[in-house]
Amino acid sequence: MGAPPFHIEFGAADYGLRAWVTGTNGTLETTLACWRAIAEEVRRLAPPGLLVVDDMEGLPPPPEQLLQFVQAMRGQGMEAVRIAYVEKHVEQIPQ
Repeated sequence: MGAPPFHIEFGAADYGLRAWVTGTNGTLETTLACWRAIAEEVRRLAPPGLLVVDDMEGLPPPPEQLLQFVQAMRGQGMEAVRIAYVEKHVEQIPQ
C-alpha cells in the first residue's frame, strides 16, 4: 500500500486545531481517508474547534456523494467539535 495522495500539516491555534491539507483529490475514497486522518487527530487532542484549509489539487467528489461522505463520517469523534472549512481553490467550489 502506497502513501496517501494527500498530506496534512496540523498546528495548534487559539481556537483549537488547524489542519492544512495538500496533495491531490478527486475521489470519495481520498476525501474520506483525509477526513478520517483529521478525525484521528481530533480524537487524540480533543480540541474545541477545527479549521481545515483545503489546498488540494484536483476536483472534489461530486455533490451527489455528499450524503455518503456525511454518513461515513458519523461516529468518527467530530460531532462535538466546531468546524470551519476553507477551500483555497475557488474553482473547486460547486456552483
